[in-house]
Amino acid sequence: MPCCNPNNAVVSFVNPQPQVQTMKHQNQKITASTTATFSSGLLRRNNWLATTVAAAAISLAVADHAAAAPISKADTADNLTVPTSWVGGVVPTSADVAVWDSTVATAANASTPALGADTNWAGILISNPSGPVAIPAGNTLSLGASGVDMSAASQGLNLACGLTLTANQTFNITSGMNLTNTGVIGGGFSITRAGAGTWT
Repeated sequence: MPCCNPNNAVVSFVNPQPQVQTMKHQNQKITASTTATFSSGLLRRNNWLATTVAAAAISLAVADHAAAAPISKADTADNLTVPTSWVGGVVPTSADVAVWDSTVATAANASTPALGADTNWAGILISNPSGPVAIPAGNTLSLGASGVDMSAASQGLNLACGLTLTANQTFNITSGMNLTNTGVIGGGFSITRAGAGTWT
């Protein structure tokens, strides 16, 4: 997302994966967990306004990346867009990661709940529910930079719903587990596959 100042300095954030980028301007140092590219002259000598704009843009990017919070699926068969389907009665949003863990003690409650409406999550994390997780067809799930984390999963995941990518992301699938996509994937962003599991 470019950010400009009156001196035509441009900041372009190009990699959502957390890396440490340190920039120095005279006695100032800005450290951020993101990767950025800068046009020439952004941090030229005595251009304090450019430095301020860069720091503000980085702070916003870091805050957005750090905002993803886990929300666990409750042991119910309710649609995934209603409060009773989630622990604490909080429905995940684009700032949250939807989590299937041991709270889902009934196998059917891992595989039968539908979205119920188009919705937007930062990501999905599969841990150790009582059965394979499935999201049936019928609505579209928009998925953010947290992607799909099955790095410690004990159950597989079947996404039959439509999937719209809202950021570049990673699908991390541990050995022995399977992620199945039978719905259409769109959105124009990239997916990086990680882990020794299968993705079909």
